[in-house]
Amino acid sequence: MSNDTFERAGDAAVVRLERHYAHPPAKVWRAVTTPEHLAVWFPGQVEVDLRVGGELRFFGDPNLPGDTKGRVTDLEPPRVFGFTWDTDHIRLELEPQGDGTLLRLVHTFGDVYGAASFASGWDSCLADLGAVLDGREPERRPPSAADHERYLLLFGLDEGEVGQVDGAWRVRFERQLTTPEAEVRDAAAAWPGDVAWELRDGTGHGPRLVVTVPAASREEAAAAEAEWRARLGHLR
Repeated sequence: MSNDTFERAGDAAVVRLERHYAHPPAKVWRAVTTPEHLAVWFPGQVEVDLRVGGELRFFGDPNLPGDTKGRVTDLEPPRVFGFTWDTDHIRLELEPQGDGTLLRLVHTFGDVYGAASFASGWDSCLADLGAVLDGREPERRPPSAADHERYLLLFGLDEGEVGQVDGAWRVRFERQLTTPEAEVRDAAAAWPGDVAWELRDGTGHGPRLVVTVPAASREEAAAAEAEWRARLGHLR
């Protein structure tokens, strides 16, 4: 996890995860490109026409509504496999390292505030890939709330955005939560009346909370960011 990173790229976001497997690249390549192997560790089932421009079909993922499709964008056996997944892009890069393989998973997507959900999900998947390569039974363990929150803090997604709208200072937080919606509503009932908040659909872990705090100056906005970052942290 220490080598896992997150960055914003305009309106998109990029998550990178790196894992080392004590197996040769050819073996790891089979595990990440063939449907029978993908089915054991990937989130859902995959059918793939393994050529640049070839179609992928994803199905069986409970977090997705029905089937989704993609296209192979990059294919350099046994080093690079890239493809679209609906509106997202996944790139798997394999590099010989010592007596094994360094796998780098690069996920580019539009939902910036879902980054911790995606990263914690991939973390579980890549652990299952390691088990499969070792000849062990994968756990198929869904990421826990603690897994999600570790990535949220690692990526700085607990921080508020300080800025001006129509000349007025404000702090805006958008936070993917693992807290049940009823508990969030109970907490929000005690917030000051000038603080705007709403709950939206989230990314598989719980509701998405958006909070906007008004401020009279840049300094007051900075103080409000620290105060409300701590306050929202209690919802974890």
